Amino acid sequence: MRRPDTAVVKFPGGSTRSGTRRGGMARFSGKRFDCNAGFTLIEILVSLAIMSVVLGALIQAAGASASNAGRIRDRTIAQWVASNRLAEMQIAGSFPSTGSRTGNAEMLGVTWYWKTDVQNVEDEDLRRVDVEVRRDEDAQNPILTVAGFVSHPRLNSRNVSPP
Repeated sequence: MRRPDTAVVKFPGGSTRSGTRRGGMARFSGKRFDCNAGFTLIEILVSLAIMSVVLGALIQAAGASASNAGRIRDRTIAQWVASNRLAEMQIAGSFPSTGSRTGNAEMLGVTWYWKTDVQNVEDEDLRRVDVEVRRDEDAQNPILTVAGFVSHPRLNSRNVSPP
C-alpha cells in the first residue's frame, strides 16, 4: 500500500516512477518537478519584449527593402534614358560641339530630364559625353551619370580602315 504523500508518474513507454510530494513539489530520483508547472509573469513579459524587438526589426527591414526596390527601378530607367541619349549622339551623323545641353525624354509614362556635357579629349576625333539623368528638372543631384564617347563621323565611314 502507498503512503498518502507519494505520487506516481507515468512516462511514455509505460514506465512509472513514484516519489514523495512535499510543498507542491515532487521528488523523483533526485530531480524535483513542479506539480503546478507554468510560466511566470516576468517570463511572459520578457518574451513579449523580445518578440516586439524582433517584429520591429522585421518591419524596418521590409520598409527598407521596399524603398530600395523603388530606387533600383529609378536607376534602371535612368540608365535606359542615358544610354538612349548617348546612342542618339553616336548615330547623329554630326560631331557634337563642346558644352552642355539639356532636354527631356519620356520613359514608362514618366518624364525624365537629362543633361549632356561634351568635352574634348586628347584624341581630336573623339569627344567625351557625360549624361546626367534626373527625375525632377530642378533636382540638384542626378539619379545617374553615364560617361561615353562619340567619334567623328568620318571615322564611321565604310571606306576608312582603322590605323
